[in-house]
Amino acid sequence: MAAGARGKKDQGPRETLSDPRSRLWSLASVAARMDNTKAALPRGFRFSFPQVSVDPRQHTVLMNTSHPPHLFDLAKQSLLKDESWVPVAAQLIPFRLWEHLFVEAMSGRHSEIMKAMVASWPSPCLDLDTLITDQQFHPLTLLSSVFKGLEVLLDQGPRHAAGQLSVLWPTIMEEESEIEFIGALEYLEMEKETPRKRKREDCSMSAPRKAEVAVEVVADLIFDTTEFYDLLSFLMWRVLAGKVLPRLCCQKLSFSDNLPHYEVTKKILQSVQLDGVERLKICLKKRRDFLSVLAPYLSQMVHLKTLQLQHFMPQIWTSRRRTLNKGRAEELESIFMQFTSQLAHLRQLQHLHVDNVYLCGNIHHFLRHLEAPLETLSISFVMCLLENADIKSLSLYPCTSKLKALSFYNTTLAHINPDFLRAAIDRTSATLERLDLAHCKLTDSHLNAILPALSHCSQLQLFRFSGNCVGKSTLKKLLRRTVPTRKSRRLVLPLPYNMDRKDSSSLVSEFALLLKQLGVLSQVKVYRYQPYILEFLEVLMELS
Repeated sequence: MAAGARGKKDQGPRETLSDPRSRLWSLASVAARMDNTKAALPRGFRFSFPQVSVDPRQHTVLMNTSHPPHLFDLAKQSLLKDESWVPVAAQLIPFRLWEHLFVEAMSGRHSEIMKAMVASWPSPCLDLDTLITDQQFHPLTLLSSVFKGLEVLLDQGPRHAAGQLSVLWPTIMEEESEIEFIGALEYLEMEKETPRKRKREDCSMSAPRKAEVAVEVVADLIFDTTEFYDLLSFLMWRVLAGKVLPRLCCQKLSFSDNLPHYEVTKKILQSVQLDGVERLKICLKKRRDFLSVLAPYLSQMVHLKTLQLQHFMPQIWTSRRRTLNKGRAEELESIFMQFTSQLAHLRQLQHLHVDNVYLCGNIHHFLRHLEAPLETLSISFVMCLLENADIKSLSLYPCTSKLKALSFYNTTLAHINPDFLRAAIDRTSATLERLDLAHCKLTDSHLNAILPALSHCSQLQLFRFSGNCVGKSTLKKLLRRTVPTRKSRRLVLPLPYNMDRKDSSSLVSEFALLLKQLGVLSQVKVYRYQPYILEFLEVLMELS
């Protein structure tokens, strides 16, 4: 009899869970207990409510699975069977419990429930970046359902009751460094406070507000149809269907030859909050005319900090043919002028990377419109022969007066008047920290010409000169003229052309002794890399 009574008693909770409101009230009662005792609970404290515990720091509900399921488990399992409860729950249960249910739905791949929860999201912020990173779920499992929920929000118009929803899109992992200084210069430290972090903090502190747009997506946007980039596919589909797009808050924009049709790209760019873009990367090998299309939008990126232009070369270009006919040259110059004329609006630009771009006589187009001082100027992998006027322009415009990093990595400078290069270095000597002249086909005469300017660079931390052809006596002269005055200094130099490659140890000893006589603590090493047969000498110097 007692066993029968216990059996009927155990069936009670299951009977009360047939109605969505009953299931929600069961969850809400647990949440209320959690809220009322949260401040006084130590980590891992267990409630007297059967088999439920809360971790206050992780905001998670812990269940003891060694016992039969109780009311909380049963209510949660029942809710994950259908989505009818979602509209009611949005205003009924605490948000951290709502978020817990969303994670459970994501873990169980309940796509319809996830779609309904996104469409009814009660908080002003849906942080997909954290959810995917923390839970280690495959992104496609989540994002396909998120898109369906966003469709509902965008089609029904502004969320007058709940306010604008900000969606923090998962961060794109790039193979290359966050700021490429092609030529292996050290990665420049990024700003610690990013728009994504600011948005996350704003969402956590502010209450929902009414807005003219239903959805705001915070994401890095890559215009490349060959990459499986679901956000771009979603936006393209909305444009082609004639539907409203969310407002796009992008810290980074990237364009390639495989971008969508120009009209589709323009429609998407019209939804981007362009004054929030901080990094712009353009990699064009074929569709050079896109620079003219992008020019009007560039002028609106008033907070842009990093501009990177890559692989902008004529299709007929070869390593043997290093000049263009007049018609081709004028066409490229016209495109450059349309694009670079908008740089006058970029008063916060700090880093300019122009890599593998046809720059013969065109560098001044990039510099003359910039008013604010640049911190980084990288002109690397330039296959064409630069003109003396290109190097001379570095000494003519205000934007290059306070450079911290200057790179001509893998750009031929052998034919350039070294006096122009010396003037460019000397002009930035008070601020220059990194100088990269590696693989520029320079010789003893070039290094001797720039030595006076190098000796004036009091802040210099890194000087790369490997891959050039210089002798031992010139390298010794360099060591004497570049003894650090305050900070440590790193030099990456070529092995002398007039030394026995098999006797590198004697060279190391000779240079170490010279630096000791100069009162410098040093480490001198020779590096050899296979299969490219790269050899260079690294010298680390610090005052004793």
